[in-house]
Amino acid sequence: MPSLRAILRANAASCLIFGTLFVLLPAKTAGFLSPSPAPSWLMHVLGLVLIANGLHLLWAASRKTFQPWEILYFSAGDMAWVMITLALIGAGTWITTPGGITAALGVALMVGGFGLTQVSALRTAARADTALTQTSTTLQNDVAYEPDKVGEQKDVRDAISARGSPAIPEAAKEREPNS
Repeated sequence: MPSLRAILRANAASCLIFGTLFVLLPAKTAGFLSPSPAPSWLMHVLGLVLIANGLHLLWAASRKTFQPWEILYFSAGDMAWVMITLALIGAGTWITTPGGITAALGVALMVGGFGLTQVSALRTAARADTALTQTSTTLQNDVAYEPDKVGEQKDVRDAISARGSPAIPEAAKEREPNS
């Protein structure tokens, strides 16, 4: 599975591309979707919202750590896009041409995939963080019960404070008894 950062960037690219299309060509885009199109102003506003969301996604992807609430927010927006698309197609409103339906379903499939993979990647990251915390606790306990290795305590504490760095697994390997 791609990294959460890669998924967020792909989602951002999608939002920025479609947002730009909706802002620059609202009437043509709406006309492609239906002969009874959505109002141009609505397409324009939707485009601006997509561009803002795309920029937010890029900003979130560029940060060192992810905020779980933010990832869930993006995923909820993706799922809302899918549900609204299906509702519009089902109601025969604003997405009625064969090409429009095909395109809208393709985009909804892609956007739904972003939402699901973001949540899945977030869960994977949370499990890894839990495992890292457990490793850190084990390392702290090992050092606490080995007073003859006081000089190594600082190295282990440094490794523990570097959460997410390769130092933690290396420190854990060093602490394993020799076979």
